[in-house]
Amino acid sequence: MNSHRIFCVVGLAALFTLTPAFGRPILYGNSTTFMAEYRDGVMKEAQLSYAPSSRWSVGVGHLELNDTGPRHEHEVNFGRLNLLLKRWNLESAQANVFVWGGAGRSSITIAPSPTPEPSEHDHGAPPVPGVAQTFEETAWNSGGQIDFETRRTYFAASSDAHYSSTFLHRTDTLQFGFSPYKHEAGTLATWLVVSASHYAGDIDENTQVALLLRFFRKHVWMELGATTEGKPQGRIMLTF
Repeated sequence: MNSHRIFCVVGLAALFTLTPAFGRPILYGNSTTFMAEYRDGVMKEAQLSYAPSSRWSVGVGHLELNDTGPRHEHEVNFGRLNLLLKRWNLESAQANVFVWGGAGRSSITIAPSPTPEPSEHDHGAPPVPGVAQTFEETAWNSGGQIDFETRRTYFAASSDAHYSSTFLHRTDTLQFGFSPYKHEAGTLATWLVVSASHYAGDIDENTQVALLLRFFRKHVWMELGATTEGKPQGRIMLTF
């Protein structure tokens, strides 16, 4: 837990001490981006962010975690700042390193239990039959990503964590993508992506591999697919 707090502090400090430069998915200065993501059995998330320039952005988000134990509803509302630490513009490729950090409010509701049996997810309070219990506290968010892309290949490694004094939810992801054709700026880009995600913390720790189709053109970015276990995943980003 302490390592994630340190990561968040470092990330937030970088937002105010380094030259701001935000990379994808914020593509245009003076623009607003909406993003929604769904992973069956894991999470649902929506974010709305504004980029004063193409170099950094600030936004708000809502996260619902689905894999936190029986009878549990866990939601996090947060604000976040995003910053690119380094970008390399090569002749026919681009690489980015960026971080984000923020804070918000976590809400955990435990539904009534017909049989009051203690659970590791009950946050120290015994379940009470017929009475729902809600716990609210300040939660933190931090993460980072490195990616490299040509007109035919794509690689990305990222880590994102939401945590507080009582819980931790972390997702580590590796992605490799291949495009069947070289796309030009302003044209439709199509990618076949293999995505491996490891989920850890106060959830059922596991690793999932998904096969995804990604489409991108100008202001619209969409990704659809499923895990090898048949669980659907989807993501869409719209920039205005």
